Amino acid sequence: MDFRVVSGGGSIGSSSGATDDSGLASPGAWTMGPPGTQELVASADGLASVTIRATSLDYAVGLVILEGDGQRATTGQAVPLPVQIGVVGTTGEALAGTEVSFTVLEGGGAVELATAVSDSGGVASPGSWTLGTPGPQKLGASVEGVEQTIVHAYARGIPAKVEFVAGDGQEAMVATAVPIPPVALVSDSTGVPLAEIPVFFQSERDAEVEGAEAVTDADGRASVESWTLGTVTGDYWLEATVEGGNSVEPARVVARALPGPAAQIEAIQGDGQTTEAGLPVPVVPKVGVLDEYGNAVPAEKVRFEARGGSSVTPTERDTDEDGYAAVEMWILGTTADVTYTLAAEAGDEEDPVGPVVFTATSTPAVYDIEILLVDSSALSAGQLDAFESAELYWEDAVTGNLPWAIVLKASLERCLEEGDIELEVPGDRVVDDLLLYTDVREIDGPGGVFAAAGPCQIRSESGLPVVGLMYFDSDDLDEMEEEEEGEHLEGTILHEMAHAMGFGTIWEYLELLEDPVELEDPSGDEDPHFIGEEALAAFDSVGGESYDDGEPVPVHDRGGYGVANGHWREVVFDDELMTPYLDGGARNPLSIVTLASMQDLGYDGVELGMADDYELPESEPQARPIEPARPRSPSDILAVPIAVADRLGRVLSYLTPLHADRRSRR
Repeated sequence: MDFRVVSGGGSIGSSSGATDDSGLASPGAWTMGPPGTQELVASADGLASVTIRATSLDYAVGLVILEGDGQRATTGQAVPLPVQIGVVGTTGEALAGTEVSFTVLEGGGAVELATAVSDSGGVASPGSWTLGTPGPQKLGASVEGVEQTIVHAYARGIPAKVEFVAGDGQEAMVATAVPIPPVALVSDSTGVPLAEIPVFFQSERDAEVEGAEAVTDADGRASVESWTLGTVTGDYWLEATVEGGNSVEPARVVARALPGPAAQIEAIQGDGQTTEAGLPVPVVPKVGVLDEYGNAVPAEKVRFEARGGSSVTPTERDTDEDGYAAVEMWILGTTADVTYTLAAEAGDEEDPVGPVVFTATSTPAVYDIEILLVDSSALSAGQLDAFESAELYWEDAVTGNLPWAIVLKASLERCLEEGDIELEVPGDRVVDDLLLYTDVREIDGPGGVFAAAGPCQIRSESGLPVVGLMYFDSDDLDEMEEEEEGEHLEGTILHEMAHAMGFGTIWEYLELLEDPVELEDPSGDEDPHFIGEEALAAFDSVGGESYDDGEPVPVHDRGGYGVANGHWREVVFDDELMTPYLDGGARNPLSIVTLASMQDLGYDGVELGMADDYELPESEPQARPIEPARPRSPSDILAVPIAVADRLGRVLSYLTPLHADRRSRR
């Protein structure tokens, strides 16, 4: 018989063969061709041929990983994606129906199925793969006769702590990166560093983080690529959290953003002022230095240049922690009606920032009084007018300008405390020529004490006051405003201002009072009198030439502290304004003797023509009443220590009033 393969491409052992005793013949081994239908035809002479059919089955020659390689999961948990293995047959196509075995090779984990048969797509899966101990994991997939395929994974440890091990407490300029990128360390509950742990970094405000998502390395460390601080100075934090870190406290580092280089300079205070020629401006010029983002720049040198004949002290100053720099004093030139300028610049002299320019206009030098009312709302319009009129009177009567003086904040606070005045003092200040703190308050109702005044700081060079106090009983002011058409209201204010200017308060200091009354133990024989030459001449001019009841100019010799030794003698001068008692009727006159005594105190430019018409009474002194019905005040000279200070405000000594009843101020 003859044998031949007619389909499938297989082969047979022999193409012919004789039948045996049983009538059977064989081609020997029939080797199948490629998968599919196989046909073998057998024929013999004289007989019909026979076709023998068979099917050639495929088999696995390779395994491929379709999904699930290189995954990460926490130890003891399954990887997110099931592992899928593809079985490849001899034709290179997926092979179904092949049993694949799965074996954990490393890590100690477990798979759901140890074996699986490939589906119609040639895919086999072990189901879930639960990872073992932290570290690398291996899962082997195998089919008999085919090289094993390895699937890899990584089991992450369970984070218990995240902490920064580098990069805390740094400083950098605004809008720049810190020098050392912060590094976080992640460890488990035993302190062992954990690799492959996702770490998330975040900051605040406008700070920027490059590499905000990182994974710990083999040493358990993860770092940002860069951390750029924001544009506002101050502290910034960077926080590190770990994946699934509900039970793991985030870690933080803090860095401080420092201001950048000086880029702007601006005027803070002191521009556009007006003051007398030759005087310091009342408000010292102050500048602020800022970087390009508007942050204050401390420790930046600022240079000041006074122009037009003005002068400034100092010419250089470093900004403080808030970026401010102020001069101590800007003194205008001596020419009046001139606008002077002061320039300020910061930064490098070769490439300065600025300048910013301050202006101040000079006015003619005159004697100026500033009345600072503690609460002007407590006064009526008429009372405010009376204060203004009294101020203008003394400014017209005394025209000579006094040297300006600095009064320190501590001295001003002491002065206010002595006068029981509650008022905030913002700082040191320049005074030209006299500052009068004035308080109108309830004291003891109508009558009794209704006013008191006196200096609390005088100039060491001349002895003339620079700061004084006045207070008035509000009830008495109201009553005086209603009586005599308010004639005595302005007169009382004039009287108290005179005491604050030095009348009766600095006579002994200037050695202008002789034979004063010993207040604690008066003998009754004292004859206090004022010895200033100008006042003596004026006293003669108003009828004092015939005075023979003691030495001129007679000073009041009764009434205790605040009355005696500080007023003209009542029985001699009668209704003159600067006697201790208020006389009814028209406003008490302020005589030429009082204005002349101001010349003796050292005031220049005293306009004697401002004095009221006045003559000494013609009646004999003893025939006149000793004490009129209404005293001006039981004690209208304040019993406060008087500071003697130099031009820069440094207190050199104190004048303590002797035998003073301090209660008279209340």
